[in-house]
Amino acid sequence: RGADAGFLIGTAELYFRVGKEVPAQKDKANERALTALQRAAKLKPSEVRLQLRLADGFNLLGKTDEAAQIYEEIVKQLPDSSPQYDSVHAKLADIYLQKHDSKRAAEQLEFIVRDNPTDAQTYYVLGGIAYEGTNYPKAIEYFGNAILFNPDFELAYYNLATAQLGANKSQE
Repeated sequence: RGADAGFLIGTAELYFRVGKEVPAQKDKANERALTALQRAAKLKPSEVRLQLRLADGFNLLGKTDEAAQIYEEIVKQLPDSSPQYDSVHAKLADIYLQKHDSKRAAEQLEFIVRDNPTDAQTYYVLGGIAYEGTNYPKAIEYFGNAILFNPDFELAYYNLATAQLGANKSQE
């Protein structure tokens, strides 16, 4: 009773450790961690650091809707220069990809490449999203950027060729 959000989130993190150390107790520990995180969420912590830990906890438990909601609030507060900026967008993109929400995942990945325009891996994932959506010209652009910034990225070459075939650019 009377515990603040930081204490409750810390308690949840301890339960996560118990679940890792004693696999037989993992289910019970995760239940208790979830209870602690839910109590902490009701307190609506205002510190970004606590919000990140809270969202990470929900994400770890597979409560991706709750995690995404908190991450979305965090990105509204973070300046572009924040060290957590790309990380939070990447976590959101991962959640959206797991939920097969390619449009929202691509939006998050675009924030990352805007901030870090030489990130070959992010371009590669964006290329895959564009290809799946049959947006072959965009896929060609993204896969081309992945190769530009990482010439040793072998899979990007194969996917670029596949996208070029999809766009009827077999000569390229």
